[in-house]
Amino acid sequence: MNIVEPDIFRGMDEDETRLHLLLEGWEVTKLIHSPTDYYEPHAHAEEKLLVILAGSMRLRVGREWTTLLPGDKAVVPPNMNHEAGMGKKGCTFFWAERLSPPDATDPPEEEN
Repeated sequence: MNIVEPDIFRGMDEDETRLHLLLEGWEVTKLIHSPTDYYEPHAHAEEKLLVILAGSMRLRVGREWTTLLPGDKAVVPPNMNHEAGMGKKGCTFFWAERLSPPDATDPPEEEN
C-alpha cells in the first residue's frame, strides 16, 4: 500500500498547497503541534490526508512506520489504524478530509 508521496508539495508555499488540495476536493485544516504531541492509535471512517508544512512527524499506518518531512503527503485509508508523534521541532501540517467523495454512480464528464 503506497501511503506516502514524498516531496509532492516541496517548493510550494502554504497558500499554493492549500489551493491545490481544495481543487482536489479536500477540506483543509492547518494544525500546529509541539514536539511532545502524540496521537494514540485510532482509525477514522473516512479517508484522511496529511501534508507536512514544517517540522516532521513519525506516522504509523497499519504496520508501516514512516517519517514525514516538509512537502510530503500521506493518505490514511478509511478504517485504517494509525498513530503519530511529532518531530524534535514539532510539526505544522494540513489535515484534510474529502468535501464530497467521488460517487461511482456519477456519469463520466463529457469532453468538449
